[in-house]
Order: sequence, then C-alpha cells, then structure tokens
Amino acid sequence: MKKTNRLSIPDDHVRFWTAKYPDSLDPVTMRAAFALRSLAKQLNDAASEWLAPYGLTSAKYNYLVVLYVEQRPLMFSEIKAGIHTTSASVTGMIKALEEDGLVVRSENPADARSAFVDLTRKGRNLVEKIFPIHHGYIEEAMRGVSKANLETFISTLVTIGNGLERVKTR
Repeated sequence: MKKTNRLSIPDDHVRFWTAKYPDSLDPVTMRAAFALRSLAKQLNDAASEWLAPYGLTSAKYNYLVVLYVEQRPLMFSEIKAGIHTTSASVTGMIKALEEDGLVVRSENPADARSAFVDLTRKGRNLVEKIFPIHHGYIEEAMRGVSKANLETFISTLVTIGNGLERVKTR
C-alpha cells in the first residue's frame, strides 16, 4: 500500500475498485473525493496542533468564531446551522466550552425548552488573540497558490457541494 502523499489514494486501491465496478466508478472522481476528505482532515489536524497552546481544537475554535461573528447570543439550532453539525455535537461542545469558561448559557425567556449561548469576555478575548495567528498559518500554507487558482478551487467546492445537496435529496 504505497502512497505518493497524504492526499493520494493508493493506486492499488483505485485499481481494485475500478476493476470491481468498471462501469460505474470514475478513478478521477474517486481520487478527488479521497483528496478532499484527506485535506479536510489534514487542515483540522494542523489547526488543532497550532491552537493547542491556547487550549483549543479546531472544532472549539469554529464554535467560538461563529459566536464571535454574530455578536449576539445564539440558540443551539443557530450554532448547529453555522457549524454544519448535529444537535448532539453542539450540546457536547457547548458543555466543554462552558467548562473552559469561554461561553455562557442562558435560558430563553420565550421558550423554556431552549437556551442561548454567548461568549464570555474570556472567550471574546481569546478569539481576538488567536484569529490572526490561526489565519496566518492558513495564509502560509496556501502561499504559492495564485488567487485565481484559489477562486477556481472555491468554485469547484461549491459545485461539489451543490451536487451533494442534489444527491442528498433524492
């Protein structure tokens, strides 16, 4: 099982699956999906590594940034939509962020079954401190890729996302 790099699916795997499903599997599509999933994991792992000295993971950071940008308390459902995750994940992460003193939960006066979440001063200060550091690493990682190629990449990702939405609603 030899890989050329972390984003490449091994050639023997591609050969295996394309031989098994020769009429329905495009090896280029297979390689692209593998590279996309691998890159997402690699980005999250790298971000968690450079955020660790601040007591954060990439997941915790994402929650804090969503709350910071909105500049208001959010309901769990709003956080779920901003993070693209499940309700159970939001509940667990908010609990962890509360334990870290980065967010505070308050009752929703209009609906006792729901709650609002907001950043604490500590959470807000942390986002302001690490946002430029985090994005500095991302900028460094993307150095050498032209703005035009990045725009094409974004457009390609949007097209893939739209395709996933079509497939999901079948």
